[in-house]
Amino acid sequence: MHIQVKKLLPLGAIALSAIFCATTAFALEIPRPDTVARSMTYDDMQLTVRGNESLVDVTQDLYFHGGTHPNESWFTTSNLTAKSGDSIGLQTHFIGKLLPNGATILAVNFGIINETTGAYKSYEQIYQMKDATLSQDSFLVKSPEGSMSGDEESIHVLASFDDVKIDLNLKNVRPPLINNAQGKISFFDGLDQYEYAFTAMETSGQIDIGANSYDVSGISWFDRQFGEATPLTAYSKDQWVWFNPQLDNGVSLSIWQIYQFDKKEIRLQATAALANGSQVVAFIDPIEMSDYWVSPVTGKRFPTQFDVSIPELDSKMHFEIPYKAQEILSGELSRKVVNSVSKYEGKMIVSGSMFGEAVKGEGYVELVGRWK
Repeated sequence: MHIQVKKLLPLGAIALSAIFCATTAFALEIPRPDTVARSMTYDDMQLTVRGNESLVDVTQDLYFHGGTHPNESWFTTSNLTAKSGDSIGLQTHFIGKLLPNGATILAVNFGIINETTGAYKSYEQIYQMKDATLSQDSFLVKSPEGSMSGDEESIHVLASFDDVKIDLNLKNVRPPLINNAQGKISFFDGLDQYEYAFTAMETSGQIDIGANSYDVSGISWFDRQFGEATPLTAYSKDQWVWFNPQLDNGVSLSIWQIYQFDKKEIRLQATAALANGSQVVAFIDPIEMSDYWVSPVTGKRFPTQFDVSIPELDSKMHFEIPYKAQEILSGELSRKVVNSVSKYEGKMIVSGSMFGEAVKGEGYVELVGRWK
């Protein structure tokens, strides 16, 4: 398959000693770019900067690629506070998929939690392209109940489902986080995916939940991913864990772990955007998971507490999901078309340390695949 490679943004991926502290014999490293460009000082440490050129174009790659990539994803999470004091978390996801029969579909799902009142709602639907819009000329992804639009500086998120209405404006105030420094990651079965994010976007707008209307503000994370098709079997036999902690020291991280049980492999990685705009590619210890919540609908067991150690960043963090029931259930059509049963998108709180200093923050936990 032809992969269209685009270039923008010369980046520095900082390597703080290439030591992977695995506690399991079958954990694998993910190759990092290795062209040494220069050194720099950060927090009284001397670091080696590995010079790279991004394989993604953060402007043009916002647009739909028109079928070049069988899998395309536009995703946001938001950690918001209403003027009333209510704490609200929101996840929105638009997914374009090229099916084996040659048809393209648009899947959408939303999850919203008011942690103050305990109100949670989720929604999922699949559409044929005659009922949706994926623009190749601008950033516009639209379904009957919502849309994302804008550019690399600002994004507008609209959604309306059940008795929920969402109208948010997201403003990008930081350099993008380029996953794995160049934007290319190894996904399920080693398939190529491209991913980048706008982190800690200043967010404001209005959310209606039933009869309650909330003026909200806070931060959002926008994630863009595209590439080869995810094997349908991955949703039943493999396991995906992803976190996007946004910390009070100005650091944002994209952390993921893939279990491929038939291959007896765990693959792990963290990409961090530091407060000074530098990019850090670091390996992590296998994630410790606990405090499982059992879905009353699917019977899946989802962990709701996680301990994450990133030795290269001198970091130990604890992620906890206070409100546990945040499973997004798949409809009948989704189960038939993409073999998807459910996924979990949980608003989390973060505590721990980094670079010898205490940190705290917020973010989301994404759990997909086999969770027994």
